[in-house]
Amino acid sequence: MENNKNDIANYFRLKATAKEYNRLKFNHQIFASLLSTQKSIDTIPDDIGIILGNPNAKNVVVKVCSPYCNPCAKAHSQYESLLEKYENGIKLHIIFSATSSHLLMLKRL
Repeated sequence: MENNKNDIANYFRLKATAKEYNRLKFNHQIFASLLSTQKSIDTIPDDIGIILGNPNAKNVVVKVCSPYCNPCAKAHSQYESLLEKYENGIKLHIIFSATSSHLLMLKRL
């Protein structure tokens, strides 16, 4: 019985920690700060990823995402809306990225 109480207490502690982690993870100011320190790229090779919309459009949106990321998946509908709204005036370049931890997760399945 004591082990069950400890398990339940640990569960709620972990749940609270996860909630705090997500607040940090999805904090726009932290994201913007980290993004501003990243190396910028001048050109994106068209031979990687998926191109949607007009491949010759002047306006280009590049989305680098993980196929295992739920927030990335939720963002796809917003990109679809952009493509519908601007039709031939936009090029959407989607580049999929997976870290070694994602690959290890797949090996376990």
